[in-house]
Amino acid sequence: MDTHQESSDRQRALRLVETRRYIEAMPLLRAAAEADPRDVEIRLALGVSFVETDRARTALIFLRQVLLAVGDAPTVWFWTGRAFMDLGELADAERAFRQALLLDATRIDCWVRLGHVLMNGGSLTQSEAAFGDALALEPDHPDALAGRAMVRERRGARTD
Repeated sequence: MDTHQESSDRQRALRLVETRRYIEAMPLLRAAAEADPRDVEIRLALGVSFVETDRARTALIFLRQVLLAVGDAPTVWFWTGRAFMDLGELADAERAFRQALLLDATRIDCWVRLGHVLMNGGSLTQSEAAFGDALALEPDHPDALAGRAMVRERRGARTD
């Protein structure tokens, strides 16, 4: 395959991931990864695609490669947390989401996922605080509102 075709396929693969067409993107992503094993963007896209298609263990392989290549990056830590969360490895998920938030405390998706991890681990006070931090950034965020309501329900408190 010529370089122009590889570049075109690479761009198409990334567009497919952006539009959440993960299964369709997989063959193109794999080919792009083989063509350039150092392509961090493709490795991240593979990690995301594996998380979104319920293959978290495989996703972690690619996400770890990206972390080794780029160091700390909030997006990579978020997806690493998602993979650990999907595997039920709550302590690792919590660490990953907290690392993402250390790097970018404005990531509402991280606050919400952290809230769920903490709630599932039984840390209701910390969970409610995480949902509260998400709501401080976006007061009407539906997932954060729902998460806070679930925590309060588990505690037996009334929701506002």
